[in-house]
Amino acid sequence: MVEQRKLVNMRGRTIARSETESFKQPSDFFVLASIFTNFCYRSVPMDLGEGAYGSVLGFQSKFDDAVGIAVKKYAQRCFRELQLIRSLGHENIVKWISAYTVAEPLSSRNQGPYSIYLITEYAGLDLRIRLNNEEKNKQYTLRSFKRMISELLRALKYLKSANVIHRDLKPSNIAIDARGKLTLLDFGMARAFNINQELTTDSGTCVYRALETIVVWHGNYAAWSMDERLRIYDDKADMWSVGAILCEMITGLVLFYVQVEPGKTASAIDVIRKALQICGPIPDYVISRFDTDSLRKKLRKENANASPRIDFIQYFREHGRSWLRREIEADRVDLDDFINRTLVFDYEDRMSVDEALAHPFLASERRLEKEVVAHFQIQDEENRSVEKWQERILEFINNPNP
Repeated sequence: MVEQRKLVNMRGRTIARSETESFKQPSDFFVLASIFTNFCYRSVPMDLGEGAYGSVLGFQSKFDDAVGIAVKKYAQRCFRELQLIRSLGHENIVKWISAYTVAEPLSSRNQGPYSIYLITEYAGLDLRIRLNNEEKNKQYTLRSFKRMISELLRALKYLKSANVIHRDLKPSNIAIDARGKLTLLDFGMARAFNINQELTTDSGTCVYRALETIVVWHGNYAAWSMDERLRIYDDKADMWSVGAILCEMITGLVLFYVQVEPGKTASAIDVIRKALQICGPIPDYVISRFDTDSLRKKLRKENANASPRIDFIQYFREHGRSWLRREIEADRVDLDDFINRTLVFDYEDRMSVDEALAHPFLASERRLEKEVVAHFQIQDEENRSVEKWQERILEFINNPNP
Protein backbone atom coordinates (compact mmCIF):
# COMPACT_ATOMS: atom_id res chain seq x y z
CA MET A 1 0.00 0.00 0.00
CA VAL A 2 1.32 3.39 -0.92
CA GLU A 3 1.22 6.38 1.34
CA GLN A 4 -2.12 8.15 1.23
CA ARG A 5 -2.02 10.98 -1.30
CA LYS A 6 -4.13 14.04 -1.92
CA LEU A 7 -4.85 16.12 -4.97
CA VAL A 8 -6.24 19.63 -4.67
CA ASN A 9 -8.03 21.88 -7.11
CA MET A 10 -7.27 25.55 -7.67
CA ARG A 11 -9.19 26.56 -4.54
CA GLY A 12 -7.01 24.31 -2.41
CA ARG A 13 -9.78 21.85 -1.45
CA THR A 14 -9.03 18.14 -1.39
CA ILE A 15 -10.79 16.44 -4.29
CA ALA A 16 -9.30 12.94 -4.25
CA ARG A 17 -7.53 10.38 -2.08
CA SER A 18 -5.92 7.08 -2.91
CA GLU A 19 -4.85 4.33 -0.52
CA THR A 20 -3.94 1.56 -2.96
CA GLU A 21 -1.45 0.90 -5.71
CA SER A 22 -4.18 -0.28 -8.08
CA PHE A 23 -5.01 2.40 -10.64
CA LYS A 24 -6.41 0.14 -13.32
CA GLN A 25 -9.67 1.84 -14.22
CA PRO A 26 -9.29 4.41 -17.00
CA SER A 27 -11.61 6.71 -15.07
CA ASP A 28 -9.32 6.70 -12.02
CA PHE A 29 -8.31 10.21 -11.07
CA PHE A 30 -4.63 9.40 -10.59
CA VAL A 31 -4.29 8.06 -14.12
CA LEU A 32 -5.55 11.34 -15.50
CA ALA A 33 -3.98 13.58 -12.89
CA SER A 34 -0.67 13.29 -14.70
CA ILE A 35 -2.23 15.36 -17.47
CA PHE A 36 -2.08 18.35 -15.14
CA THR A 37 1.23 17.74 -13.38
CA ASN A 38 3.55 16.20 -15.95
CA PHE A 39 5.71 18.02 -18.49
CA CYS A 40 2.78 18.76 -20.84
CA TYR A 41 0.65 21.14 -18.75
CA ARG A 42 1.34 23.71 -16.08
CA SER A 43 0.09 22.57 -12.69
CA VAL A 44 -1.46 25.95 -11.79
CA PRO A 45 -4.92 26.11 -13.36
CA MET A 46 -6.95 29.05 -14.61
CA ASP A 47 -10.48 29.54 -13.33
CA LEU A 48 -12.60 29.55 -16.50
CA GLY A 49 -15.89 30.23 -14.73
CA GLU A 50 -19.12 28.43 -13.96
CA GLY A 51 -21.29 26.35 -16.28
CA ALA A 52 -24.85 25.14 -15.86
CA TYR A 53 -23.92 22.48 -13.34
CA GLY A 54 -20.27 22.94 -12.44
CA SER A 55 -17.05 24.92 -12.34
CA VAL A 56 -14.47 24.91 -15.12
CA LEU A 57 -10.68 24.84 -14.74
CA GLY A 58 -8.15 25.40 -17.50
CA PHE A 59 -4.58 24.13 -17.92
CA GLN A 60 -2.14 25.57 -20.45
CA SER A 61 0.69 23.76 -22.16
CA LYS A 62 4.12 24.48 -20.71
CA PHE A 63 5.49 24.89 -24.20
CA ASP A 64 2.69 26.64 -26.09
CA ASP A 65 0.25 29.02 -24.41
CA ALA A 66 -2.14 28.55 -27.33
CA VAL A 67 -2.61 24.87 -26.46
CA GLY A 68 -4.68 23.86 -23.49
CA ILE A 69 -7.42 21.75 -22.00
CA ALA A 70 -10.51 22.57 -19.97
CA VAL A 71 -11.68 20.44 -17.05
CA LYS A 72 -15.25 20.74 -15.85
CA LYS A 73 -16.64 19.37 -12.61
CA TYR A 74 -20.27 18.26 -12.62
CA ALA A 75 -23.11 17.26 -10.43
CA GLN A 76 -24.93 14.00 -11.12
CA ARG A 77 -27.26 15.72 -13.61
CA CYS A 78 -24.35 15.94 -16.02
CA PHE A 79 -24.95 12.77 -18.00
CA ARG A 80 -26.60 14.57 -20.91
CA GLU A 81 -23.62 16.84 -21.41
CA LEU A 82 -21.20 13.96 -20.97
CA GLN A 83 -23.13 11.95 -23.56
CA LEU A 84 -23.45 14.82 -26.03
CA ILE A 85 -19.87 16.07 -25.98
CA ARG A 86 -18.49 12.56 -26.33
CA SER A 87 -20.90 11.65 -29.14
CA LEU A 88 -20.81 14.84 -31.21
CA GLY A 89 -18.03 15.60 -33.66
CA HIS A 90 -17.98 18.99 -35.36
CA GLU A 91 -15.22 21.55 -35.84
CA ASN A 92 -17.31 24.24 -34.10
CA ILE A 93 -18.37 22.10 -31.13
CA VAL A 94 -16.06 21.63 -28.14
CA LYS A 95 -14.08 18.40 -28.37
CA TRP A 96 -14.05 15.61 -25.80
CA ILE A 97 -10.68 14.46 -24.43
CA SER A 98 -11.58 12.29 -21.44
CA ALA A 99 -13.57 12.05 -18.20
CA TYR A 100 -13.11 10.61 -14.74
CA THR A 101 -14.89 10.28 -11.40
CA VAL A 102 -13.67 11.24 -7.94
CA ALA A 103 -15.04 10.02 -4.60
CA GLU A 104 -16.08 12.82 -2.26
CA PRO A 105 -17.89 12.92 1.09
CA LEU A 106 -21.60 13.67 1.13
CA SER A 107 -22.47 17.32 1.72
CA SER A 108 -25.29 19.73 1.07
CA ARG A 109 -23.70 20.61 -2.29
CA ASN A 110 -22.67 17.10 -3.28
CA GLN A 111 -25.57 14.68 -3.10
CA GLY A 112 -23.71 11.60 -4.20
CA PRO A 113 -20.54 9.63 -3.45
CA TYR A 114 -18.54 11.10 -6.32
CA SER A 115 -18.18 14.00 -8.68
CA ILE A 116 -17.56 13.83 -12.39
CA TYR A 117 -14.84 15.70 -14.25
CA LEU A 118 -14.93 16.17 -18.00
CA ILE A 119 -11.77 17.08 -19.92
CA THR A 120 -12.26 18.95 -23.18
CA GLU A 121 -10.12 21.08 -25.43
CA TYR A 122 -9.53 24.65 -24.34
CA ALA A 123 -11.01 26.58 -27.26
CA GLY A 124 -10.08 30.15 -26.34
CA LEU A 125 -11.56 33.08 -24.45
CA ASP A 126 -15.31 33.21 -24.31
CA LEU A 127 -17.22 35.64 -26.50
CA ARG A 128 -18.36 37.64 -23.47
CA ILE A 129 -14.73 38.53 -22.69
CA ARG A 130 -13.97 39.21 -26.36
CA LEU A 131 -16.93 41.59 -26.67
CA ASN A 132 -16.13 43.35 -23.39
CA ASN A 133 -12.61 44.04 -24.68
CA GLU A 134 -13.71 45.13 -28.13
CA GLU A 135 -13.96 48.87 -27.38
CA LYS A 136 -10.27 48.76 -26.54
CA ASN A 137 -9.09 46.23 -29.11
CA LYS A 138 -11.32 47.07 -32.09
CA GLN A 139 -10.27 43.80 -33.70
CA TYR A 140 -13.56 42.66 -35.25
CA THR A 141 -15.41 43.91 -38.31
CA LEU A 142 -19.02 43.18 -39.21
CA ARG A 143 -17.65 40.53 -41.55
CA SER A 144 -15.84 38.95 -38.57
CA PHE A 145 -19.16 38.70 -36.76
CA LYS A 146 -20.82 37.27 -39.87
CA ARG A 147 -18.19 34.54 -39.93
CA MET A 148 -18.77 33.76 -36.25
CA ILE A 149 -22.55 33.61 -36.70
CA SER A 150 -22.09 31.35 -39.73
CA GLU A 151 -19.89 29.00 -37.70
CA LEU A 152 -22.43 29.01 -34.86
CA LEU A 153 -25.21 28.16 -37.31
CA ARG A 154 -23.18 25.29 -38.76
CA ALA A 155 -22.83 23.88 -35.26
CA LEU A 156 -26.60 24.27 -34.72
CA LYS A 157 -27.35 22.59 -38.05
CA TYR A 158 -25.21 19.64 -36.98
CA LEU A 159 -26.96 19.52 -33.59
CA LYS A 160 -30.38 19.63 -35.22
CA SER A 161 -29.47 16.69 -37.45
CA ALA A 162 -28.57 14.75 -34.29
CA ASN A 163 -31.92 15.72 -32.66
CA VAL A 164 -30.31 18.12 -30.18
CA ILE A 165 -31.28 21.61 -28.99
CA HIS A 166 -28.59 23.57 -27.13
CA ARG A 167 -31.08 25.73 -25.15
CA ASP A 168 -28.44 27.96 -23.53
CA LEU A 169 -26.82 29.98 -26.30
CA LYS A 170 -25.11 33.07 -24.91
CA PRO A 171 -21.71 34.75 -25.30
CA SER A 172 -20.20 33.01 -22.26
CA ASN A 173 -21.02 29.62 -23.81
CA ILE A 174 -19.15 30.45 -27.02
CA ALA A 175 -15.35 30.44 -27.29
CA ILE A 176 -13.37 32.46 -29.82
CA ASP A 177 -9.71 31.59 -30.33
CA ALA A 178 -6.93 33.94 -31.39
CA ARG A 179 -7.69 33.29 -35.07
CA GLY A 180 -11.38 34.11 -34.61
CA LYS A 181 -12.63 30.51 -34.82
CA LEU A 182 -15.87 29.89 -32.91
CA THR A 183 -16.47 26.87 -30.67
CA LEU A 184 -19.79 26.12 -29.00
CA LEU A 185 -19.43 25.14 -25.33
CA ASP A 186 -21.44 23.99 -22.32
CA PHE A 187 -24.06 21.40 -23.17
CA GLY A 188 -25.42 21.18 -19.62
CA MET A 189 -28.83 22.47 -20.75
CA ALA A 190 -28.88 20.70 -24.12
CA ARG A 191 -31.55 18.11 -24.85
CA ALA A 192 -32.34 15.47 -27.39
CA PHE A 193 -35.78 16.23 -28.82
CA ASN A 194 -38.45 15.00 -31.18
CA ILE A 195 -41.07 17.03 -33.05
CA ASN A 196 -43.96 17.92 -30.69
CA GLN A 197 -42.07 16.49 -27.70
CA GLU A 198 -42.73 18.28 -24.42
CA LEU A 199 -39.58 19.72 -22.88
CA THR A 200 -39.04 21.40 -19.54
CA THR A 201 -38.75 25.18 -19.47
CA ASP A 202 -35.72 25.24 -17.15
CA SER A 203 -33.36 26.07 -19.98
CA GLY A 204 -30.70 28.67 -20.26
CA THR A 205 -30.02 32.24 -19.26
CA CYS A 206 -33.21 34.26 -19.32
CA VAL A 207 -32.06 37.29 -21.33
CA TYR A 208 -31.14 35.13 -24.34
CA ARG A 209 -34.10 32.77 -24.26
CA ALA A 210 -37.12 32.59 -26.55
CA LEU A 211 -40.57 33.27 -25.12
CA GLU A 212 -41.78 29.69 -25.48
CA THR A 213 -38.95 28.38 -23.28
CA ILE A 214 -39.26 30.71 -20.27
CA VAL A 215 -42.86 31.54 -19.44
CA VAL A 216 -44.01 29.89 -16.23
CA TRP A 217 -46.14 31.87 -13.84
CA HIS A 218 -46.20 31.49 -10.06
CA GLY A 219 -49.00 33.43 -8.40
CA ASN A 220 -48.74 37.03 -9.55
CA TYR A 221 -45.32 36.88 -11.16
CA ALA A 222 -43.37 35.05 -13.84
CA ALA A 223 -40.09 33.47 -12.88
CA TRP A 224 -37.70 30.64 -13.56
CA SER A 225 -39.55 27.41 -14.08
CA MET A 226 -38.41 25.59 -10.97
CA ASP A 227 -41.37 23.23 -11.27
CA GLU A 228 -40.05 22.24 -14.73
CA ARG A 229 -43.34 22.94 -16.48
CA LEU A 230 -43.56 21.22 -19.87
CA ARG A 231 -43.85 23.12 -23.14
CA ILE A 232 -43.70 22.05 -26.77
CA TYR A 233 -40.91 23.79 -28.68
CA ASP A 234 -38.11 22.84 -31.03
CA ASP A 235 -34.72 23.87 -32.37
CA LYS A 236 -36.03 27.29 -33.44
CA ALA A 237 -35.77 28.27 -29.78
CA ASP A 238 -32.01 28.55 -30.37
CA MET A 239 -32.57 30.92 -33.31
CA TRP A 240 -33.97 33.64 -31.04
CA SER A 241 -30.69 33.47 -29.11
CA VAL A 242 -28.70 33.81 -32.35
CA GLY A 243 -30.47 37.08 -33.13
CA ALA A 244 -29.85 38.44 -29.63
CA ILE A 245 -26.17 37.48 -29.79
CA LEU A 246 -25.70 39.18 -33.18
CA CYS A 247 -27.19 42.39 -31.80
CA GLU A 248 -24.77 42.22 -28.89
CA MET A 249 -21.82 41.69 -31.20
CA ILE A 250 -22.70 44.84 -33.13
CA THR A 251 -23.42 47.09 -30.14
CA GLY A 252 -21.60 45.57 -27.18
CA LEU A 253 -24.90 45.83 -25.28
CA VAL A 254 -27.06 42.95 -24.04
CA LEU A 255 -30.23 43.49 -26.07
CA PHE A 256 -32.69 42.37 -23.38
CA TYR A 257 -30.61 43.55 -20.43
CA VAL A 258 -32.48 43.92 -17.16
CA GLN A 259 -30.82 45.65 -14.22
CA VAL A 260 -30.85 43.47 -11.09
CA GLU A 261 -29.16 43.52 -7.72
CA PRO A 262 -25.69 41.94 -7.58
CA GLY A 263 -25.94 38.18 -7.32
CA LYS A 264 -29.55 38.14 -8.52
CA THR A 265 -30.87 36.74 -11.80
CA ALA A 266 -33.24 38.59 -14.12
CA SER A 267 -36.76 37.20 -13.75
CA ALA A 268 -38.76 35.98 -16.71
CA ILE A 269 -41.37 38.72 -16.33
CA ASP A 270 -38.74 41.48 -16.44
CA VAL A 271 -37.14 39.98 -19.54
CA ILE A 272 -40.54 39.62 -21.22
CA ARG A 273 -41.33 43.26 -20.45
CA LYS A 274 -37.99 44.28 -21.96
CA ALA A 275 -38.71 42.18 -25.07
CA LEU A 276 -42.11 43.84 -25.40
CA GLN A 277 -40.40 47.24 -25.45
CA ILE A 278 -38.01 46.13 -28.21
CA CYS A 279 -39.87 43.57 -30.33
CA GLY A 280 -43.38 44.95 -29.97
CA PRO A 281 -46.49 43.13 -28.73
CA ILE A 282 -46.86 39.36 -28.74
CA PRO A 283 -49.44 38.30 -31.37
CA ASP A 284 -52.62 37.17 -29.67
CA TYR A 285 -52.61 33.84 -31.51
CA VAL A 286 -49.23 33.14 -29.86
CA ILE A 287 -50.61 33.99 -26.42
CA SER A 288 -53.56 31.67 -27.06
CA ARG A 289 -51.14 28.70 -27.25
CA PHE A 290 -50.15 28.97 -23.60
CA ASP A 291 -51.75 26.42 -21.38
CA THR A 292 -53.80 28.22 -18.71
CA ASP A 293 -56.37 31.00 -18.69
CA SER A 294 -54.42 32.71 -15.92
CA LEU A 295 -51.22 32.74 -17.96
CA ARG A 296 -52.96 34.01 -21.08
CA LYS A 297 -54.64 36.76 -19.05
CA LYS A 298 -51.34 37.90 -17.53
CA LEU A 299 -49.57 37.91 -20.90
CA ARG A 300 -52.35 40.00 -22.43
CA LYS A 301 -52.09 42.42 -19.52
CA GLU A 302 -48.35 42.83 -20.12
CA ASN A 303 -48.97 43.06 -23.86
CA ALA A 304 -51.15 46.13 -23.34
CA ASN A 305 -48.03 48.05 -22.27
CA ALA A 306 -45.88 46.95 -25.21
CA SER A 307 -44.14 49.51 -27.40
CA PRO A 308 -44.06 49.40 -31.20
CA ARG A 309 -41.27 47.21 -32.57
CA ILE A 310 -38.04 49.17 -32.84
CA ASP A 311 -36.27 49.94 -36.10
CA PHE A 312 -33.19 47.77 -35.62
CA ILE A 313 -31.08 49.61 -38.19
CA GLN A 314 -31.73 52.88 -36.38
CA TYR A 315 -30.86 51.10 -33.13
CA PHE A 316 -27.53 50.01 -34.64
CA ARG A 317 -26.89 53.53 -35.96
CA GLU A 318 -27.34 54.90 -32.45
CA HIS A 319 -25.69 52.15 -30.41
CA GLY A 320 -23.48 50.21 -32.82
CA ARG A 321 -19.72 50.26 -32.51
CA SER A 322 -18.46 53.33 -34.37
CA TRP A 323 -16.02 51.43 -36.61
CA LEU A 324 -18.83 49.16 -37.84
CA ARG A 325 -21.19 51.89 -39.03
CA ARG A 326 -20.05 51.94 -42.65
CA GLU A 327 -20.54 48.17 -42.93
CA ILE A 328 -23.91 48.41 -41.18
CA GLU A 329 -25.12 50.97 -43.71
CA ALA A 330 -23.88 48.88 -46.63
CA ASP A 331 -25.62 45.77 -45.28
CA ARG A 332 -28.64 47.45 -43.71
CA VAL A 333 -31.34 45.72 -45.79
CA ASP A 334 -30.06 42.19 -45.26
CA LEU A 335 -29.05 42.82 -41.65
CA ASP A 336 -32.49 44.21 -40.83
CA ASP A 337 -34.20 41.22 -42.42
CA PHE A 338 -31.95 38.73 -40.61
CA ILE A 339 -32.67 40.26 -37.19
CA ASN A 340 -36.39 40.59 -37.86
CA ARG A 341 -36.63 36.93 -38.85
CA THR A 342 -34.81 35.64 -35.76
CA LEU A 343 -36.30 37.86 -33.04
CA VAL A 344 -39.87 36.72 -33.65
CA PHE A 345 -42.21 35.74 -30.81
CA ASP A 346 -43.94 33.11 -32.96
CA TYR A 347 -41.46 30.26 -33.31
CA GLU A 348 -43.35 28.98 -36.36
CA ASP A 349 -42.48 32.23 -38.17
CA ARG A 350 -38.92 32.30 -36.87
CA MET A 351 -36.18 31.53 -39.37
CA SER A 352 -34.81 27.98 -39.30
CA VAL A 353 -31.09 27.27 -39.11
CA ASP A 354 -31.02 26.26 -42.79
CA GLU A 355 -32.83 29.46 -43.80
CA ALA A 356 -30.37 31.48 -41.71
CA LEU A 357 -27.34 29.82 -43.31
CA ALA A 358 -28.76 30.64 -46.76
CA HIS A 359 -29.71 34.22 -45.83
CA PRO A 360 -28.17 36.99 -48.01
CA PHE A 361 -26.70 38.65 -44.91
CA LEU A 362 -24.32 35.71 -44.51
CA ALA A 363 -23.72 35.01 -48.21
CA SER A 364 -20.08 36.14 -48.15
CA GLU A 365 -19.28 33.67 -45.36
CA ARG A 366 -21.23 30.65 -46.56
CA ARG A 367 -19.19 27.46 -46.94
CA LEU A 368 -21.47 24.67 -48.15
CA GLU A 369 -18.77 22.03 -47.67
CA LYS A 370 -18.70 22.87 -43.95
CA GLU A 371 -22.46 22.52 -43.46
CA VAL A 372 -22.21 18.91 -42.36
CA VAL A 373 -24.79 16.79 -40.57
CA ALA A 374 -24.56 13.97 -38.05
CA HIS A 375 -25.07 10.41 -39.25
CA PHE A 376 -26.79 9.42 -36.02
CA GLN A 377 -29.44 10.79 -33.69
CA ILE A 378 -29.06 11.24 -29.94
CA GLN A 379 -31.76 9.60 -27.86
CA ASP A 380 -32.66 11.04 -24.48
CA GLU A 381 -32.26 8.36 -21.81
CA GLU A 382 -34.94 7.44 -19.29
CA ASN A 383 -34.76 8.97 -15.84
CA ARG A 384 -32.95 7.02 -13.12
CA SER A 385 -32.17 7.17 -9.43
CA VAL A 386 -28.91 8.86 -8.40
CA GLU A 387 -27.31 5.45 -7.87
CA LYS A 388 -28.38 4.21 -11.31
CA TRP A 389 -27.14 7.42 -12.93
CA GLN A 390 -23.77 6.88 -11.25
CA GLU A 391 -23.61 3.35 -12.65
CA ARG A 392 -24.58 4.61 -16.11
CA ILE A 393 -22.00 7.40 -16.04
CA LEU A 394 -19.20 5.05 -15.00
CA GLU A 395 -20.25 2.59 -17.70
CA PHE A 396 -20.29 5.40 -20.26
CA ILE A 397 -16.86 6.70 -19.27
CA ASN A 398 -15.24 3.26 -19.32
CA ASN A 399 -16.81 2.10 -22.57
CA PRO A 400 -14.60 3.00 -25.56
CA ASN A 401 -17.65 2.81 -27.86
CA PRO A 402 -20.61 4.06 -25.77
